[in-house]
Amino acid sequence: MKAIILAAGVGRRLRPVTDHTPKCLVQLNREPLINNYFRAFNKSAISNAILVVGYMAETLKKKIGHKYMGIHVNYVYNPHYASSNSAYSLWLAKNEILESAFILADGDILFDTAILEKLVNSSYQNCLVVDSRFVDTGEEVKVVGEGGIVKRLGKLIDDRYQVVGEAVGLYKFSKNVSNLIVPGLEKHINDKGRDCEFEDALNDLLSTLRMHYITTTGLPWMDIDFPEDLKKAKLLFSTFAEGKPDLGVRDTLRKEA
Repeated sequence: MKAIILAAGVGRRLRPVTDHTPKCLVQLNREPLINNYFRAFNKSAISNAILVVGYMAETLKKKIGHKYMGIHVNYVYNPHYASSNSAYSLWLAKNEILESAFILADGDILFDTAILEKLVNSSYQNCLVVDSRFVDTGEEVKVVGEGGIVKRLGKLIDDRYQVVGEAVGLYKFSKNVSNLIVPGLEKHINDKGRDCEFEDALNDLLSTLRMHYITTTGLPWMDIDFPEDLKKAKLLFSTFAEGKPDLGVRDTLRKEA
């Protein structure tokens, strides 16, 4: 199985940290964020990674190269990275998606590697990870589910629907479904433009795509969007580096968010 990391964005909300550094190379305790992804890939027996790059692409390529931490790496370039969003970045990787099972990961999350292991080893062919313990600030991608099946997802969810959690930003897709995703992405982009999010495109496909969800079961993770998130992430990251993530740290950070 291969993994696709969406890492083309400018990271405007993380400035000035990202003025001279692509978001996934931001340092957390003397180590770039992206290292945690590759540790997770190794533990989940993922041998190939595709990075969709844009902002400071050459800096990222120079750092990672074509083999990093034992993982083979290829690149897809998004020339419209400043004016597009995740749906367009993934669509550009269509040749990597078609007729291939893959893991999809947002490029700005810090997560316990056990979360990815749980997703890869899940019996569900098409699946996403949710955190049932979250605070709704309006920024979260919320998941509506029933009986383990995703019914709807997006940042704006009507109160009449039962939200089961926040999408973590890790997805698994089967070989067969990949052939549905590419035309679905293209249609959504044609209808909404390049500046649309992958989750909205996926939401459009849920009537024909049977998508399951699994939970983090309390394992720690967090989005890194703002400079203040880095302070919290460095504390959380130190527990990852020791190989023993402290759930108490995660809960403390949640309360402070």
